[in-house]
Amino acid sequence: MQRTHDMMFYQSNCDMDKTRLLIVLVAIESALLEVRIGTYQQVSRLLETTYGCNILDCYEHPEYLHDVFVKLDETTRDKVIKSIIKHTAEFSYMEPVSKFIQTISE
Repeated sequence: MQRTHDMMFYQSNCDMDKTRLLIVLVAIESALLEVRIGTYQQVSRLLETTYGCNILDCYEHPEYLHDVFVKLDETTRDKVIKSIIKHTAEFSYMEPVSKFIQTISE
């Protein structure tokens, strides 16, 4: 019986990780597209050329996104970060989401 309970607990944690990943992913993509499609393309290109990754990888490595945002003009960067914060506000009580926001905002 204990093994089944452990497995259910593990599955629940995996589902929560996937949920947080999707929340952050949608927030990033929405924010970039809200500013303009060129920003989305620019960020995607910089992630690929600098880190060999894509936007999906930024949940695990928000420092990559932070470094790419520094390369954007200040107005665009501020708009994108504020939008991401707005889209994730409801979930900011979750430690991984709050750490993500903190990292990209520094």
